[in-house]
Amino acid sequence: DIEGYTYNVLCGGRETLRQYEPILLIENFRGDSRTVQLAEELAYEEYYFDGSSLRTGTLSSGPNSFLMTRGMAKMILG
Repeated sequence: DIEGYTYNVLCGGRETLRQYEPILLIENFRGDSRTVQLAEELAYEEYYFDGSSLRTGTLSSGPNSFLMTRGMAKMILG
C-alpha cells in the first residue's frame, strides 16, 4: 500500500512503465492531478470494471481505476 505516494512511486518507476507497460490498479487515481498528468505522458488510459468487463473511462461511484496503455488494452480486451 503506497497511500498518498502514488505519484512518487510512478515517477520512480517511469522507465519500467515505459518498457513493460504493466497494468496498474490505482485507488483514487484522479485525486492527484500530477498522477493523472504523468499517466497521460506515459500513454496510459483509464478503465473501470463494470461487474462483467473492463470499460474505458471513469466510474464515478468506484474508487479504483485500472490504467493501461492502448496497446496493452487492445491485446487484452481485443
